[in-house]
Amino acid sequence: QENGSPKVYRWSNDVSHDDNEIVGPATDENEALQMAFADEPMPPIERGERKLELHSVRICKNTFVKIMKDTETEELFVVYFPVDKLEECGQQLSKDFFLSEKECRADAAKNNSFRRSLLNKCEDEFNKKDIYEDWKLEKAAYEKNKATMTEAERNEQEESLDFRRIKIKKQMLGNIKFIGQLYKKGLLKEKIARHCISSLLKLEPDETYKS
Repeated sequence: QENGSPKVYRWSNDVSHDDNEIVGPATDENEALQMAFADEPMPPIERGERKLELHSVRICKNTFVKIMKDTETEELFVVYFPVDKLEECGQQLSKDFFLSEKECRADAAKNNSFRRSLLNKCEDEFNKKDIYEDWKLEKAAYEKNKATMTEAERNEQEESLDFRRIKIKKQMLGNIKFIGQLYKKGLLKEKIARHCISSLLKLEPDETYKS
């Protein structure tokens, strides 16, 4: 809620609390929020051995704010980042907005059933544009540095890269087979199965189907 605008809700099924750098401590939630929106940002500190649990989450001023509580001292610490950095920071958040908490919770329950989560994971894996993207970066880094390596180090790195490439391919093929099994069991709609086959055979332009 900002500048008198109506309060809206979004949900997340994956809010971590294992951040290495945190801001604080604060004695209450208001003080923690002030730290997140201070004109001069406070420098983060190392989490160290603190045992933190999630206290609350909110979005204000286009900033995702996560407040955590030390289970021993009950002090509060905050982690925050711009909403447009959600994916970069590994934070999942619903795409839709809701005008009531009840409506938001109902949508979260619907979209976070085991079946829905399973289908979402399969869709994400299947729709990856280049399953070797990370592998290619590792390969490029190796090619850049291999002149400085010993023969033993080069052999070890090349074996590791070959193993990773084969593993990635097997994982993708396994995912495709699993999608087929989901369809056979009636857990996947026909239009989605057709889309998967078409994508594999490159028969039609890419299009995203919703289950």
